[in-house]
Amino acid sequence: MAIAFCGSTLIAYPLINQLISYVRNYKKSVDRALDSAEVPRRFCELINQFLQSYTDPAELEKELYSTNFLLCHYSWKARRPMISRITYEKSTQRYVPIRG
Repeated sequence: MAIAFCGSTLIAYPLINQLISYVRNYKKSVDRALDSAEVPRRFCELINQFLQSYTDPAELEKELYSTNFLLCHYSWKARRPMISRITYEKSTQRYVPIRG
């Protein structure tokens, strides 16, 4: 799996570290019982939980709109590589995965 981002490191750096920790410590991802196609959705859940716990998300509004992620991974269920874009959706004020 590979991850890339564009935008604010204020947003991206701690979230990428959380994703790395999640992948390393979640037993199903370590023993490959969890297909990597689930990771983008779970990464969005992690990001959105972070935003809910943040004191004033309005302070981050500019950074949120400009920060996007790419997750590249191999799905053993689909038997092919996949690229998912994670972007901030203004209407729901949440990060959402978009598969490509």
